[in-house]
Amino acid sequence: MITGLPRAHARRQARVTTAEDGSAAKKLLLARRLVEAGVRCVSVSFSDFDTHSKNFPRMRQLVPIVDHALAALVTDLEDRGLLGDVAVVVWGEFGRTPRVNAAGGRDHWPEVGPALLVGGGIRGGQVIGATDRLGGKVVSRPVSYQEVFATLYQCLGINAGMTTLPDPTGRPQYLLDRAEPIRELLWHAPRPVTCRPPKTAGPSPTRGESCAPTAVTLRTIR
Repeated sequence: MITGLPRAHARRQARVTTAEDGSAAKKLLLARRLVEAGVRCVSVSFSDFDTHSKNFPRMRQLVPIVDHALAALVTDLEDRGLLGDVAVVVWGEFGRTPRVNAAGGRDHWPEVGPALLVGGGIRGGQVIGATDRLGGKVVSRPVSYQEVFATLYQCLGINAGMTTLPDPTGRPQYLLDRAEPIRELLWHAPRPVTCRPPKTAGPSPTRGESCAPTAVTLRTIR
């Protein structure tokens, strides 16, 4: 069962100005119910992580809320026998600066960001990739966002290197520019990704430039 944080905690944290409180965990309860009802993809947002100021008091409130909510969601899915069929991905648009600014906040940092994955047939209990001691640069095993998407497609049985969708002009486009999944997260080695034009009339699918994407350090849990 997913519940909010204890009321005493919510009252204690109410002194901090924030967009979330202990009841935010109910968002994940609703997400689980939507999945049970047959919804294939659910997006949940926790606000107020854009900490350009007052990073530390805001995190003292938000981190326990999110930590409690995610732990409850994973436990709830496992208890209901759904965890093997539901993949949970937790991340943001980018990381935050390793150094605190004059307002006591952390600004946008596209060099590296964290992500957490669990369920959906993903092989958990691992930490993939590493940063320097300040969390500012990737020092080993960089992972791109597209690798995460490719992994999720693989779990769904979709070959991202072969599947295309038409763009607004009718041109077929591949789901991803780079379709290699994260091998460490798969129980079985993925089939080699091959990219061939679909057997239909019209122009061949196009791919974006193979520039280095934003790197993320992934953390997975069992």
